[in-house]
Amino acid sequence: MLTTRTRLGLLAVLGTLAVAVAGIAFEYTAAYRFQRDHAMAMLKSFAHHDIPAMLEQAEDVSAERLLRHAAEHFVAVPGLSVVAAVLDDEGTVLASSGLSGEAASVFLEGQDTRIGGSDVEVDGLILFRGWQGEGLQVVLGLSKASVWSPLGQRLTYLVAVVAGGLAVYYVLLFYYFRAQVQAPLTRFLEGRLNATVRGLLTGASPPPANAAEDEPLNLLPSGVSENVRRHLALLQISAQHKANLDRFLTVSISESDKRHLAENLFRILGQELPLRAMAVLEVNHSLNRLEPIFDSGGDDYPDDFLAAPETCFVYRSGTPLVQTATDHLACCKLPEGDEAFVCVPLVAGGTEMGVCRLVVSRAELERWAPGVETPQERLTLVRSLLRPYVSLAALSLSNLSLLDSYKNQAVTDALTKLYNRRYIMEYLMNITNLAKRGSKDLAVFVIDIDNFKRLNDEYGHTTGDQVLKVVARAMRDAVRDSDIVARYGGEEFVVALPDTDLDTAVVVAERLREAVAGVQWDQEGLDGIPRVTVSVGVAAFPIHGYSHYHLINAADKGVYAAKRQGKNRVVIHRSLPDDDEGGTPVRDAGGDERRHQPAPSR
Repeated sequence: MLTTRTRLGLLAVLGTLAVAVAGIAFEYTAAYRFQRDHAMAMLKSFAHHDIPAMLEQAEDVSAERLLRHAAEHFVAVPGLSVVAAVLDDEGTVLASSGLSGEAASVFLEGQDTRIGGSDVEVDGLILFRGWQGEGLQVVLGLSKASVWSPLGQRLTYLVAVVAGGLAVYYVLLFYYFRAQVQAPLTRFLEGRLNATVRGLLTGASPPPANAAEDEPLNLLPSGVSENVRRHLALLQISAQHKANLDRFLTVSISESDKRHLAENLFRILGQELPLRAMAVLEVNHSLNRLEPIFDSGGDDYPDDFLAAPETCFVYRSGTPLVQTATDHLACCKLPEGDEAFVCVPLVAGGTEMGVCRLVVSRAELERWAPGVETPQERLTLVRSLLRPYVSLAALSLSNLSLLDSYKNQAVTDALTKLYNRRYIMEYLMNITNLAKRGSKDLAVFVIDIDNFKRLNDEYGHTTGDQVLKVVARAMRDAVRDSDIVARYGGEEFVVALPDTDLDTAVVVAERLREAVAGVQWDQEGLDGIPRVTVSVGVAAFPIHGYSHYHLINAADKGVYAAKRQGKNRVVIHRSLPDDDEGGTPVRDAGGDERRHQPAPSR
């Protein structure tokens, strides 16, 4: 299709050519008619005057004489090829000059008998009846070619004048085209392409296109301009994609929080794609469960879907999926209206980590990518643009998970999965400082497994390790989630209980001791080992000291006291840190061991 301006230009050119050709034809035709009419007038004058005068003067006129007499007057029409024939009444040619009898007979058929009848064209000749009488008739005429020939020079001159005028016209048109069409179009294309290529090379976002800048494209045929617009739009999308991808790469490298990483991904993708919503779901491999990291749409996912990642087609197959309302592929939720889902697996190091799902509008996609013809191609383009983002996000999530794992390994005991000595010491130092500033309670346990060395020697280190793991689990289950249980070293453990006074701590310590003593070892696969018990030393802030060192030391002295008093018991260090290494067992005022009451709600 051609634009209106282009159509008008072509019509002007064609109109100019048509006028020029029509002018030449008209002028040439007029000159031909004038030449022919002038020659015929001279012949007819000869026929009407000279032939009758000759017949009056001569008593006997033969056909040859008549023809010869006519030929003497033909020279009056210079440059023309004059023909003549003398026939009898029956149409038999008696004499002829340049005219065949057949042509003369054809001319005479159907002609009236009056002298000077109408002209008739026969075989390239213009003939008329010049005279009739005395049993004779004369046919005179001209060759049309001889009429055209003298006009050649005039035609050449006319064509030269018209061609010169057209040449001047087209030179002016060429300079007008260069000034009004070629120059603006060249500047537009150079500017747009330079900005786009610069964006592709440097990663800078190219300026958005607008309708005013596209005005020079209207000078092109509509089909060509639409093609150029489509390709420029695709280049714009590519340059914007590279700039945003570089920006996300920088952000993802420096990000240390998974949710913030997903939020940045959604924000940057929203600058490039017409997104309605985005969700990132990560697989917790230890629980075999999908866990939403980020969901801008706030969708609720069925628990049976989250609890069974293998039901997700994208996660199971590791293949991106474009889901529209008309599709029937496996998906946690079907699109509604003109929505479309683009789901891409999160894969890092060959391991599926989860799924990233985008919600887009197909109507908005059509406006976003006018250079892509079909809806399916636009969705495929979105999927292609999304994949490098998701790959970077998956790599960053994998690195964050690995970093968390390293952090956990740095503060976690590998055997019992409890916190290690380094962590509990740092924690106690911090929590003691907080307790001093806020005058809050704090209790500390030091726990030692009774007779553990003998168990290790008799049943082996493998059994000893298993005992440590079971005891650690029992203690962890006996305290609050906010309490910290750590392996202090060997068979010794430390428990920190923030916001816990001494009386409550004693109740918890008894519950913890009983939990360990009540372990059914046959159910743990350790038949035949003796009952495992623990000795617990208890200290509290600020009764037993104002630093983590004082609290640990006091609780440790309580453990030694419990060992001396027969093991499998809870002992409170009786005073502030001093030289006394003894401890006070948990006893009531009458001297009997204090029996703890049910633990208060904690």
